[in-house]
Order: sequence, then structure tokens, then C-alpha cells
Amino acid sequence: MNFKHTFVRIFSDKGLLLTLFLSLSVMCFFYGELLLHPCTTYFGATGDGMQIYYETLFHTKYDSAFWTQNSVNYPYGESIFFTGAMPFVNNLVKIFGPSAAPLGVGLINLMMVFSPVIGALFIYAIFRHLRMPWHYGACCATFISYLSPQLLRMYGHYSLQWVFLIPAMLYLLLRFYDQPSVLKSFAIAFLVFLGASTHLYFLAFFAAIGGVYWAVLFLTRDRGFGRITFVLKHTAIQFILPIVILELLVVMMSDHVTDRTTAPWGFLIYHSNLTGVLFPMGKPYESIFRFFAEQQPVELEGVAYIGLAAIIGLITVIIVQLVRLFRGRFKLFFAVTDHKVLNIFFWTSLFMLWFSFGHPFVDGHEGWLPYLGPVRQFRAVGRFTWIFFYVINIIAAYRLYKLVQQRKIVSYIVMTLVVSFLFIDMYSLNHARVSQFDNHIAALDDEENALPENAWLINFNSAAYQAILPLPYFHVGSENICRPIADPEIVQISYIVSLKTGLPMMGVSSARTSLSQSAKLISLVLDPVRPLELLNDIKDKRPILVIVREAILDELEKNIFALSKPIAVSKEYKIYSLDPALLKTLQEKRYERVRNDHATARLFPAGIFSSTDSSASFAYRSFDGMNNIPAYRGKGAYQGKIYDGNRLFDSTMAVPGEYIGSFWFNHIDGDIYPRLAIEVFCKDTTPDAKSFYNITNAASGVKVIDGHWGLVEFPVTVPVANAHLQITIWNKEMKKDQLFEIDELMIRPKDADFYLVKGDTIIRNTRVYYPQQ
Repeated sequence: MNFKHTFVRIFSDKGLLLTLFLSLSVMCFFYGELLLHPCTTYFGATGDGMQIYYETLFHTKYDSAFWTQNSVNYPYGESIFFTGAMPFVNNLVKIFGPSAAPLGVGLINLMMVFSPVIGALFIYAIFRHLRMPWHYGACCATFISYLSPQLLRMYGHYSLQWVFLIPAMLYLLLRFYDQPSVLKSFAIAFLVFLGASTHLYFLAFFAAIGGVYWAVLFLTRDRGFGRITFVLKHTAIQFILPIVILELLVVMMSDHVTDRTTAPWGFLIYHSNLTGVLFPMGKPYESIFRFFAEQQPVELEGVAYIGLAAIIGLITVIIVQLVRLFRGRFKLFFAVTDHKVLNIFFWTSLFMLWFSFGHPFVDGHEGWLPYLGPVRQFRAVGRFTWIFFYVINIIAAYRLYKLVQQRKIVSYIVMTLVVSFLFIDMYSLNHARVSQFDNHIAALDDEENALPENAWLINFNSAAYQAILPLPYFHVGSENICRPIADPEIVQISYIVSLKTGLPMMGVSSARTSLSQSAKLISLVLDPVRPLELLNDIKDKRPILVIVREAILDELEKNIFALSKPIAVSKEYKIYSLDPALLKTLQEKRYERVRNDHATARLFPAGIFSSTDSSASFAYRSFDGMNNIPAYRGKGAYQGKIYDGNRLFDSTMAVPGEYIGSFWFNHIDGDIYPRLAIEVFCKDTTPDAKSFYNITNAASGVKVIDGHWGLVEFPVTVPVANAHLQITIWNKEMKKDQLFEIDELMIRPKDADFYLVKGDTIIRNTRVYYPQQ
């Protein structure tokens, strides 16, 4: 390669220089303020955004290994590929030592700010390859890049914001088609590795684009692309090689967990629709569109407005192809342009658009979903609209120009209109957004701990502690059983204290954590009917630092808090020390409390139970008559096919009021099982009918974990006397023949307790309390 010739050719390309100038100008105009302090600016100061900054800073400052994170999920830690962090950005900075940690924040931010600039250069390179006018190509490339739906990721999910990755893949495949070479294959392989290691969604995008590209070229016997040896050699380099390298990094060097979820929640929720792609929400001309189409609800994951210019281009393509079809020119129907690879990209993107709408798994075909295999990992299918966004904008700009290029005046009018429409949409998307990203966190940047909220850290010896336990506790990582975030402030506070002390957190705010590890950690703040398995895995005897926001603790969290000793106070929280050995007493103390409650309560007969309410109306199903079914307690349990609607209860409740429904559910620590839907419908049959309806899931109502069984509670309201109550459960995310078991169904008044004593064992509200062994 003649590098001097390449250098001269690049910098003599007026279109490339104009693209660089325009994209840098747009960047500085809209986001220039973010360049002033990139290392101490937090685009997302809360939620997923702040979590990525936290993982980056902690990994660089405190982690000893490159491919594991010890910041969260203590005592187990986590693979860096599952924390939301950006592995190669983090590790690049980590090479320079702990003091370089703020540079990690800066690098993440600068990559986001400059990403559309790089994306514009790749889109221009596509237009140049298609021999479009340099000034037209430069303007279109810049405005398409800054119209990208990926810019919405600057709030969080930073690794998905890299605008240049999809255009770069389209460009490299275009170039490879014209001039195949091993060097270009390795360039594609590098891009695949970069994208996949940044975020696995890019691997899915590249697999879709590259898979159809190679399949069509091979099947149509296009030049050398019809030779099997040629195809195998280059596809192996381009796609198989980077995947193998990534798999080795993840599995052999980073991840030894074998029980992560195979199907993250949200596949049937986070999809797109026509509104997300074609409706100009928030644009100046939105009201015009409302005359022709009604806006439908759409999740943010499915928002990828293609822009007015692309809509016009799409309509033009549809009209031209329909005319060709009516005229019998069937061979040209699939040729939306005069370039074969562009045509492949178009039909690929159209199929991906259809897939991004949730097809073929919506509209009554949800039962197909469990058979989707590894593709289920990509739950936010609405993101696949991004492929369509880039392809249709490129084709629209190209096709509209090609239609009129022979008529000079008309061509200039069309080019001006296309650029104008792109500019209007681009400006509308980026206008006044910078203030949302220019966030600073004084407590975190206070290195000397001079602020009042950090004063307690001045003489604090973090080496005397092993980890941080935030209360209220949160653990939202397994996509199954979880402990929802009850207080967003405790998450932010825990991040700051962790970064200032170097202590890892026992909580998790975002990661696909191990199911078994999650169950052990969450059991810490559930009813302790058994000894805590977690304590067998905590080998360190040093105390745990407890960060507390006391006002919103629940009863069981208060029990842990009561074991702790105060050591300091900050403005928004309290700081306590907890001897982990004392956690062993939780079961014993809970048993003694229940025994004392039983001994001092005034009890009344209630079937096989004794109740604290003399007139309590309740329902109980032991399911003991169903022999040979795995049971939590007794001689049988309810068993059914989990996909079906299983009617657990269908009867009347005599007394109106607030009730608590509960049952023991098997496989609570299994994958997808905890996403069991629980539908409660209670209705009056009189003409003035009153009703109660609620639908929840098992994961959100877990109160006790006992082995593979979990006690699930849910609210029930009986609106009037003798109302008809139905409780139905199902899980449409599982295969139709998969079985489940439920035992000990109870519906009891909210303020009443039901006891059953057998020797030293006390059963209260179907929870079994054993004396300390």
C-alpha cells in the first residue's frame, strides 16, 4: 500500500473535508460544552448511565484483574462483560494505573461526542463509493449521522451510542464486494470484534447484515462469491474469528458462571412499531402527520424516526417498484437501486424492521418465543430498527438523486430539499439537549472530602471493612428473582461511598447475574426461615460497612440494621458497622419473635389453624390429595403446564376487605420460572358490579426462599360480600409442556395471622419457622 498516495488522496477529497468540517461544526454547536470537562462530566448522573461510570472508575482504581469486576455482587464479583461497562475502554485506561481512572470517564464521554463525527465520515465514504456529488454527500452524511436514533443512548447504555459502527460495516461490505481481499476481511473482523465487545447487540446487527449479504451473493453465484472455498475463507475471517476470540475472553478469562438467564425479560415489550419509525414525535411538523395517522404507544427502545427525507425516499421506492410490478418487470422488483449490494442491504433492513416490530412472536404467536434459542438474549428487538434507519436514509439520498441527476436544475432542487429536510430533523433532535448531559457530582469529585457529606471519610479506615451493604437493599440483575430499587438515592450514595473507599457492593443495579448467586444475596433481606447460605461464601471476617437510609426500611431490613453499630453520619444517610457473624443470629431471632408473637397473641380457631382474628374469612388449599407431586409441605402439590392459564382458585369470599394471597412456588431459583404471571380478578355479580383486578409476577412478590421453593405474596381486594374471586397463573415465556408446582395456597385478611404449631416448629401464614439447629 502506498501510504503517501493514500494520504494525499484523502486530504484532496473535498467532500471528505467538508464532511469533517460540517460534522465537527455540528458537534461543537450542539455539544461543545461537554468538551470543557470531559473527565468530570456525567452524561447520565443516575440510573444506567451512572452505573457505567461507576464500573469504569472502580475497575480502573481497585480491580486487580482485567476481565472481572469486584465492584458489585460481593462476595462473588462479576464478569466485566455483564456489568454494562465497556471492557476495552476500561482496560485501555487501566493500563496506566489507578490514577488514570478519571480518564476512563473522559474517554467514554469523548467517544460519545465524537462518535457521530466518525459515523458521518463512514456514511460519506459510502456516498463517495456510490459516486454521488461531493457537496451533497457531505451534507447528507453529516445530518444522517446526527439524526441517528443511537444519540438517544447518551442518557445511558453508552456502548450502544457508537454511531459509526453500523455505517462502517455497510461501507466495508460495499468495498469488499467491489474488491475482495484478505486485508478487507481482517478489517471487517476487527470491526465485528470491536462492536461485539462493546455491546453484543452489534454482533447481532452485523450477523444479520453480513449473513444475508453472503447468502445472497453465494446463491446468485456472483463472481467469486459463488465459490465455497472463497466464502468459507472470508466468512471465517470476518465473523467466526472475532466471535471465537471474544468467546475465549468471556468464558476462559472472565466468566465462570453457568446459570445466567437464557432469556432476558422484555422480548415482547421492547419492540417497535410504525409510530416509532415513521411518526415525527416532537418535530415541528408533527401536527401535520396527526391529520393522516394516529400516534401509537411505543417503548423508547423502538424509537428510531427515519426522518422526512427518508420517508419521501421510501414512498418513492414503493411507487417505482409497484409501477415496475404492474408493468410486468418482475426481475426489477427486488432492484430498488442500481447497486446490488445496496439492494441486499435494503431487503435485509426491511426484514429487520419487521423483526423489530416483534414479529413473528406477537399477535398470538408468543408460544414460538421459547424456541428462539440464543436470539432471545437480544430482548430489546426494537433496536433492530437502527439497521433500517441507516439503510433507508442512504438509499433515499441516493435514489432521489439518481432519479433526477440528468436534469441539472431539478437535481439541485431535489438535493437542496433532501438536505433541508435532513437538517430540520437533525436540528430538532439535537437542539437544547446539552444541558441534560452536562451533569457534575460534587460529592464524587470531592477528592479531599472537604464537603460536609464526605467529612466522615477523612479518618475512615476502609481496609478494616470487607464490603458495603446498602439498606434499603437492591439487587436487580438476574432478570428473574430480584430485589427492586426502593430508593434511587441509596444506589447513587452507594456508588460514591464505594468509589471513595474501594469497598465492593453487595448490591447490583444492572447485570445478568448468576441465578443462584442472586438468590443467596436476596435471601439476606427475606424472611430467614433457614440459615443463610450466603454466609458460607463470605470467608472474610472483617465487618461490613452498612449504608442506611433508615426512613424507608422494611421490617426485615430493620432487623439487620438492629445488629449494626453506628460509626458516622452524613447529610443524607447513616453509616454503620456490621459483624457478619451476627447475621447467623437472624434465623434464631426471627424464630424467637414468631414464638413470642404466638405465645402472647389471643387466638381463635380457624380450621386447622389458630387465627388472631375471631371472624377472619380466609381460604386455604393444601393440595395434599395430589400424590406423587413434589410438595413443599405435606403429601402433594398442584402441578400444571406453566404455559397454560391455570386456575388456582375459583370461589366466593364472604367478607369484603383487603387480603393477602400467597403460595409456595417451586423452581423459584430457576430461569424464567419467577416471571410467572399472577392474575387476580374479584367481581360482584350484582347489577352495580364492583370489581378488583391486578396482575403481577412471582419475582416481585417473593418473601421467603427455602431451597428451590419460594413463598410468593400478592394483594387481593374483595370489594363486596360474597364476591367471586379467581386467581389464574401462567408463563407465556416458557415451553408449552414445561411443568410447575404450587403448594400451600392461602388467602388471608391483611391484618390477621394464622398459626399452626407442630412441636418446636411454628407455621405462620404458611411460613415454616424452625428452631436454631
